[in-house]
Amino acid sequence: MNEDSKVIVIALIILTLIIAGVQWLLIRFTHWSVALVISGFISFVISFLYVSLSNATPNGAGNTVNLSEYSTPTILIFSIFLCSFCLVGYLSKAQISKMAYVTSLSLIALMIIGLLVSYGINYYKDISFYNKTFSSCQIEIKTEEGVIPIISSISFKNEANSFTTNIELEINKDRNAIHSQNDLWSMPRFANKIKFQCISTKTGNLFYQEFPFNYSLCQEKKEGWLHQKSIMPIKIVLKTDKKIDLYINNRFIKQYLLNNKE
Repeated sequence: MNEDSKVIVIALIILTLIIAGVQWLLIRFTHWSVALVISGFISFVISFLYVSLSNATPNGAGNTVNLSEYSTPTILIFSIFLCSFCLVGYLSKAQISKMAYVTSLSLIALMIIGLLVSYGINYYKDISFYNKTFSSCQIEIKTEEGVIPIISSISFKNEANSFTTNIELEINKDRNAIHSQNDLWSMPRFANKIKFQCISTKTGNLFYQEFPFNYSLCQEKKEGWLHQKSIMPIKIVLKTDKKIDLYINNRFIKQYLLNNKE
């Protein structure tokens, strides 16, 4: 457990003890329903302060926060306070009807169910967005032996929605090889541009060169019950004379010729 988590746990324990004292006073001198309402209100206030501070920037201006971001900490804190309410009522031997305990336990169960449903909905939305926007692809990048690499990154871009996948290349200290990659990447669906970030052999400055890319050649298909999209593996080979060969499913597709324009 890191230091931040320890601080949060300690703060929750202290808050719970304080709220337990408040609940005991409210149960003793008012009504158990008042204790529940006050506990819920305090839970939201604490959650509001926590989320607002955690999203605040160093200059004091808060980031935009959705209302849904307050639900998880509010439910968590209120559930803890409900448990303390039940414990206070039991230990204090107060004359509390069974309805109070039934209400408390029912609220905890409903909030947990609601939280799980909320997570499920958000997960489904994330998966749906990913499936609509990206496809998975094995991308391998190689450099022919003896070739001095002038590429520092390769990007695939869908100009219609500006989604981009950028692949950083690792160049060793002798600048005589690029680390081969054969990893699973998120490819923007219907990407129509491939962009190379080049290193000028004259000045050492970085510049970009962009070429058309035909996504349809990748032959997209659906996989799994979530209908995730995948495409055929892509291989990019850096050759001599600033030439780059593109292969899809080990079939040669096109050769790009880079300009050393700086």
